[in-house]
Amino acid sequence: MKSLMMTIAGIITIKSHIKTGVLGFGFLFLFNCEANSNLTAKEIVEKSCEVHGGIDKWGSIKSLSFDKSTRLYLEDGTVESDLNQNQVITFKPRYTIKIRSLDDSKISMVYDEGYIRKRVNGQLVTDSLELLRARNSLMAAEYVIKQPFALLDEGVELQLLGVKKIKDREYYEIRVSYPDEKPDSDKWFYYFDKEDLTFSFNKVELSDHTSWVENQSFDESTDFKFYSRRKSYRLNAEGEKTFLRAEYYYRNFKVIY
Repeated sequence: MKSLMMTIAGIITIKSHIKTGVLGFGFLFLFNCEANSNLTAKEIVEKSCEVHGGIDKWGSIKSLSFDKSTRLYLEDGTVESDLNQNQVITFKPRYTIKIRSLDDSKISMVYDEGYIRKRVNGQLVTDSLELLRARNSLMAAEYVIKQPFALLDEGVELQLLGVKKIKDREYYEIRVSYPDEKPDSDKWFYYFDKEDLTFSFNKVELSDHTSWVENQSFDESTDFKFYSRRKSYRLNAEGEKTFLRAEYYYRNFKVIY
């Protein structure tokens, strides 16, 4: 009888510990959910940067190179153009951006600490409008590949608009503003997966149209989580996709520290 009573007491004690543990786990789970729901826009971006490779490691990069293919489509679905490029961004010791074509066009563009140079078939381009377009292309190339890290640059303002459901998943929606932004400037919105904080989508509202870009897959061959495939759609006034405007493919990443 004494042995039986001790066994019953032991079972009661174990059940008590299990119950306490479950309650404690439940409390911890609820606490974590509450903490996640109270993240600021900057904290979301910081955590996303860690998911994509880490802020400290990003800051230690000397140069980054990769190949990029861009296919543009017309509204009827026909291919407007195909473009294949090699892009190199050097952060240290001298800041440069270099883009050269990998096809028959033989175009190269260079940004070298403010100086712009463009060559076509080996010939130096001197037209000021063409050089301005080259500068815009170089700056855009850098802006795209540096995300989400560039969102933490000095002067960038981040505003958390809330949580948006897309394809049955929830995403943090963040409005991104820049120091030189004017009422008619492009308006940028970024979307981060609420579960794993991956940078998943972005939207840009321009004067004549709105684009929606989906990051469909990522390259993790280096220490970082870079894009490997993206799709860009045009949206109508209701925010609905009207047609596929572009597909982007990234490969052959190389990072030098």
